[in-house]
Amino acid sequence: IPEKFSDMYQYPVEALDSIRRRVTPELSIALSAPAGVGLFLYDNDTFAVESFLTRANPVSVRVRGVRCALEDLESGAVTEGVADGNDTVFTADFPASFMRAYRVVKKG
Repeated sequence: IPEKFSDMYQYPVEALDSIRRRVTPELSIALSAPAGVGLFLYDNDTFAVESFLTRANPVSVRVRGVRCALEDLESGAVTEGVADGNDTVFTADFPASFMRAYRVVKKG
């Protein structure tokens, strides 16, 4: 981790993901995205993703547990993820300057 935290905005996604995994291993939701995309977790199986960037970027959210879906809290749309070991992964292009809130739906 650099002495000047703002230098992390220059790190590639892979480096940021490595730092995120080490700093927050106990969290049930993990973000894979470029610097400038934030993950806001709540204790009721909900979270928000916000992009502070000026262009769309691919964003992945990894949820601990299999057979999970995400419910968009604004539209009510449910998105199915892809199983990856003991996790479910959701990937999408995320618009610039955009925020969306979700609820994790456990199936079975």
